[in-house]
Amino acid sequence: SAQLYRDARITPIYEGTNGIQAIDLLGRKLDLEGGKAVRRLLDEFAETADLCRNGQGGLRSIGTELQSALKTCAEVTSWLQAQMRTSPNEALPGATPYLRMMGLLAGGHYLARGALIAQAQLETADADRVFCEARVSTAQFFAEQLLQMVQGLCGSVMRGAGGPFSMSAELIRN
Repeated sequence: SAQLYRDARITPIYEGTNGIQAIDLLGRKLDLEGGKAVRRLLDEFAETADLCRNGQGGLRSIGTELQSALKTCAEVTSWLQAQMRTSPNEALPGATPYLRMMGLLAGGHYLARGALIAQAQLETADADRVFCEARVSTAQFFAEQLLQMVQGLCGSVMRGAGGPFSMSAELIRN
């Protein structure tokens, strides 16, 4: 049916768009302002992690997990920045998993910011306790369950250009 055809066609479009955005992230965004733009972003994430780690209850766990994911992303970012300057073909195969890493980190950061606000609201008498507790719990779940994927993506990002990327044009044609 037409619906099935449309549904099947969206996957390659989505993946192609994701790849283009990932390559743009490495090719243009990582070195924006000499790398200072991404450093500011990572510093903002670190500030959120610190605020959470100094908080109470579930916030501490959120801060610990966010800090761990941030450390990995910062190391990988530095590696990618160096590779993009000297041998971009070694870095580009890791573009899509790096985009995923940064997406997970950003998701954890913004959920943590919401949890910090929710926790502050819980200190007031007129707080919507159910909503605020749900915000903290959601951020804690994301941090403890999904931010773990950041470490798993690290190897894929830093693997380099082996495998199909090392094949000659002659081998690919056959």
